[in-house]
Amino acid sequence: MSRRKSQDKQQHMGTFYIGTVVGALVGAIAAFWYAPQSGKDMRQDIQEKVEDVRDDIEHTAKDVRQRIEGESIEDTLEAAKAEARHYQETAKR
Repeated sequence: MSRRKSQDKQQHMGTFYIGTVVGALVGAIAAFWYAPQSGKDMRQDIQEKVEDVRDDIEHTAKDVRQRIEGESIEDTLEAAKAEARHYQETAKR
């Protein structure tokens, strides 16, 4: 798979993960909005859910960043190895 296609796929996966988390957040807020609870309990539940969603977003962002950086580093190393081989072959001539 070409580097461009790989990056596009990773970006789409990152967008998917972010959309999933945002959708979950909207669903949680809607559920709390219509759930019969006291104001104090609702605020506490919302705070806990927001913290959970924030943790999920941070985890997803870290995972996506590692995937992108990881492949970029691997691509860079492969390119460097190919360039080193080229210079070795040139130097032998």
